[in-house]
This record gives sequence, C-alpha cells and structure tokens, in this order.
Amino acid sequence: LQYDFSYLQHGHQLQIASYGEVFLSGEYKVASWVSGTRYALSGDKLAMLNHYLSRIYLASIRGSYSDFNIEGRGISRPGILNKRGIANRSGSSSLLELAKLSGGQDKRLIEAAIERINQTKPESYFVLPLHRHFWRGDYTQHLRPEYSFNVRMVSDRTERTEAGNRENLLGKFLPDGSTNIQRTGGEYYNIMPVWEWDKIPGITCRDFEEDRRTIIQWGEIGSTSFVGGVSDGKYGASAYDMDYDSVKAKKAWFFFDREVVSLGAGISSRGAENLVTTINQCWLSGKVFADKAGKISAVERDKGSSDFNWVWHDSIGYFFPQKEMVSISSGIQKGSWNDINGNCSKDEVSGKVFKMWTNHGTQPSGGQYSLITVPGISRDEMKSYDKNRIVILSNTSSVQAVAHTGLNIIQIVFYQPGMVDAMDLQVSVDKPCIVLIKRQDDNLSVSIADPAQKEKVVDMLIKSTVKNKEMKLAGRLPEGHEAGASAQFRIDWK
Repeated sequence: LQYDFSYLQHGHQLQIASYGEVFLSGEYKVASWVSGTRYALSGDKLAMLNHYLSRIYLASIRGSYSDFNIEGRGISRPGILNKRGIANRSGSSSLLELAKLSGGQDKRLIEAAIERINQTKPESYFVLPLHRHFWRGDYTQHLRPEYSFNVRMVSDRTERTEAGNRENLLGKFLPDGSTNIQRTGGEYYNIMPVWEWDKIPGITCRDFEEDRRTIIQWGEIGSTSFVGGVSDGKYGASAYDMDYDSVKAKKAWFFFDREVVSLGAGISSRGAENLVTTINQCWLSGKVFADKAGKISAVERDKGSSDFNWVWHDSIGYFFPQKEMVSISSGIQKGSWNDINGNCSKDEVSGKVFKMWTNHGTQPSGGQYSLITVPGISRDEMKSYDKNRIVILSNTSSVQAVAHTGLNIIQIVFYQPGMVDAMDLQVSVDKPCIVLIKRQDDNLSVSIADPAQKEKVVDMLIKSTVKNKEMKLAGRLPEGHEAGASAQFRIDWK
C-alpha cells in the first residue's frame, strides 16, 4: 500500500509547511505529553506521523531553508523560509525536540536535520537520494546530497496557491510548474518582495508590464487532469498539461542523479504579451558566466540571444541542447513586502537578482524549449561536461521522452497512445501515461503512472531490437486513494 503524505488544507491546497507545520507541532506536543502512558499514540499512528515529519517535511528543507512551494500564502511573510525555530535546542519546546520525546522516532534523522538546519553540518549531511511524486498534492520532490530540485503543479483535483487575509497578492502563477532549485538553501530566502512574479522559476507565462494580482481568494481549482509523475523512489519524471490564463503548454521534468531535464512543447498563447519560460530567478551570488557561440565570458545582462551553449551561476550549470532565445539580467530589483502582503511594511527592499528566461515570442503556436540543469558543478567542469549522456528522444505535444545512457534509464511522457524508440528498445502504450524504464543487465525495471488518475490497466509492448524479442505487459495501475501512484513491474529477457 502506498501513501501520499502531502498535507492539504483549505480544500485541496498544498501546505506541507504552514498548516502542515502547525499540525506537526500540535501532534508532537500532545504525543510527548502522553508518551509511555496508556494514552500514547499507537505504533502505526506514530509511524505515520514520524514518516510525515522525517521523510516529507524535513525533506523539503535544504540547510536552514524550506522550499518556497510548500508554504501556501505564507510565502509572502518575511522570514517564513527560515526554519531554525523548529531546531532550537534550548528547552524542549521546538518541533524537533518534541519529536524526539514522543518515542518511535528515528533519532538519527532528527539529529541530522537539526545539524543541517543549525548549520553545524553542511547542507548535504545525511541527505539520502530520494525521488517522490505526491499524486494527491501535485508536487514532486527530488533530493540528492548535492541539491534539491522540487516542482509544484496544479490539476483539476487540486487548487492553485491560495491568497487571502491580504497575503500572497501576486502569487497568481505559483503552481504553474514552479521549480525550487537549492544548493545552500538560501537562494530564495526573502527574495519575494523583489521577484518579478510573472517570472517565477520554472513557469511559462505571459510577460506583463506589471505583475498580475490574484483575484480569486482562498484558491482556484486547476483546469487540466493530466498532471502527475512516475517514480521508482530514486528517479522519476513529472508532467504538467498546462491550460491557464490564455497559455497552453506541455511541460515535463526528467530527474536523474546529476541532471534534471526540462522540456516544453505545444506552447501557445492568445495573449498580446510575449510568452516566456523562466529558467531561474534567485539572489545573485558571484558572477554569471556563459559560453556564447564558443566564447566564454562573464555576463551581466543580455537582452536576448540564441547563441548560448551554456550559462553558469552559483555552482549551477544550465545547458541548452537546442537553440533558445535566452535573456539574462543580474541587476538590482526593488519592491516591498507590502506589494505582496498588505499586512507588511511599505519600506523599499532591494537586492541583486540573477534572472534568466527564454522568449517564445508573441502568440506562439507549437513552441518548444529544452534545458539540462546540473546543480553542483564548477565553472571549470562546465567546459568538459558531457551532455551527450542525455538524449532527448522526443519533445512534442504527443510525447516527451529522455534517455540517460550513463544510467541506462528511459523516461517517457505519453500524452496519448504512442511509441518511442530508445536505447535499442521500442516502447509502445495504448493509453496516456508516464513510463520509467531502467535497464539492469538482462532485466528491465518498469514503473508506470497515470497522471489523469482514470485508467485501470495500461497495455505496454516492449521490443528489443538487439535480442529480437518482445514482451507484452498488462500494467495494472493503483486505484482509489492510490490512483496516480506508480506501479512497479520487472521484465526478464532471459
């Protein structure tokens, strides 16, 4: 049995922190009071609570700072991403100290989290490789010791990030594929007053002259059903069939060890503004370097060029497999907390921001983009990095697929029944789905998920052109509360 422990509040709002953090604090406070008595939480209930804390909530924190996607409307509050308060060792009232008192907790995980949050150990300390998609919360976590890369989406089963109580006034586009990329953890800490909110990291959006305010309070239901991800626990792929604010796009992310591949296809807009996909918008940390038409140099600003081979900033590399019209800025941006939260100060806030985006033009039809993000890479390594291990097999509105030849992994998003050729295999399915295939000698490990959460069985045909064999698989999918979760299969070619 699988569980989606994403915390939903105010309807179907993703709030792993915020209300989720309040829930954890309250539960552990009571659990610590009754530990060792006949009123203590039963083993299975305590295990579920501990799982949510250790494997979900703490996994959303890099160093001292949480993923901005898990805070709900709290994203507009000063200091909200700083989680040192939950790891305070003075007394026993902090969340993590209470968790240790409740019993049944993996204290090694808790102690490691306290060390990371208090920065007495590095951000990578005791961080284990993990990939998880929350099929009820439309959220993907991808963790490696070197980085976190998480994605927030929205479907017709969930609601867009809420506004209310005069908070999160500009977060209209937050759930449209926003990507939280963290190395040290503080890349986005308190950046929100100076953000350009139609250029939230990862989203595809119309480029407005002024940021658009959120009109619908307390959440707006999503508009499409094909939103989800496949996972084998370590690797995975996620897809977002976007149709919002006159913009349509098929957006997908393919997660490996060192790389995350982002693809967009079928991109169109009916709006009068230019359409852009933002690659990142974070605090500037050091210089930005780029390989532009084979010449490497520092870049402060570029209004738009299709000659970029790669861009590097703050130990993160961005490679462009195909020609993209890329713009870069690294100047001072200004704003106030009051711009995004009517309860906060109107005093000006400013700082230097690294911002990079691709431009799809005005009212595009059938637009595309492709990007390979490599967190934890030095500027010197950028020159010798072998991006040929990443093979983009397809990037259309029907199929988006990527193979990693070094890991022997194939990941495919089928928006409709179809076929893909990859690494001497031919993979066909009879229904829309997301597929992950990992080759291990003569065996194939296959994971399948239905993002639309409608199908019971996916019939798959896999042909090996090398072995001249084929295998038919009737992949039965999870149902009920588990609809959207990944089903695992194994194929032996012997």
